[in-house]
Amino acid sequence: MSGLSLKQYLNELDDVLQAGEGESVSECLSIQHDHAASSKVYSAPNVESTVKKRFDQPWDEVIILHIRCLQEIHRDNFVEAFKHHFALVQYPFS
Repeated sequence: MSGLSLKQYLNELDDVLQAGEGESVSECLSIQHDHAASSKVYSAPNVESTVKKRFDQPWDEVIILHIRCLQEIHRDNFVEAFKHHFALVQYPFS
């Protein structure tokens, strides 16, 4: 299991967003990325407020939905995970 912390994950995601590396952003928002196996990411305290302080809209909401999806996957609650993932892929970018 990866030992990646929430801070490390958000740093990596911020770096690729700032660099405009779309493919790397998609990898960071994948459940196959290293962070997805790290309980330090999906069970960190105050995830939502940490993300909202770090990222502007719409990225804050996208990242929060992704982490909620991970939380539900690790609880074996796949219906709720699907709902968060569905909201993520339907997110209205303008």
